[in-house]
Amino acid sequence: MADDLKRLRDTLGFVEVDAMRGDTFAVMLCSAFDNPDEDDLDEYGWGPSAIAGYNATLDAIHAHYAAAFDRLRADRDAEIRRAVERERAYCIADVRQTIGIIGAGPRSSMASALEHAVITINRRARQETGGA
Repeated sequence: MADDLKRLRDTLGFVEVDAMRGDTFAVMLCSAFDNPDEDDLDEYGWGPSAIAGYNATLDAIHAHYAAAFDRLRADRDAEIRRAVERERAYCIADVRQTIGIIGAGPRSSMASALEHAVITINRRARQETGGA
């Protein structure tokens, strides 16, 4: 999601609405912060005040949404961990039931293979969820 937030920030200046009459969000912001007395203009004709105001506004928007993205990311990751854990529990229960059916007598190679499958399922689940 950090990439999503960066993309959002990088493209926000290009947003246009009819009320801006053809200008972009970047032009609107730079116009609001522009100081006509500044001579040191960039290649688009904006002075340091306009650029600083534009960047400060993007910083504020970024900070505002960063917390929401972090919460969404944490919620998503927690749900993924819960889903993996549920699936792992179902797989293990099925394998153990099969071991019980196969392994009524002396341990067969099939029962041993299924026990190994349980270990593998657990290991993969820990890797996929970052050790959870």
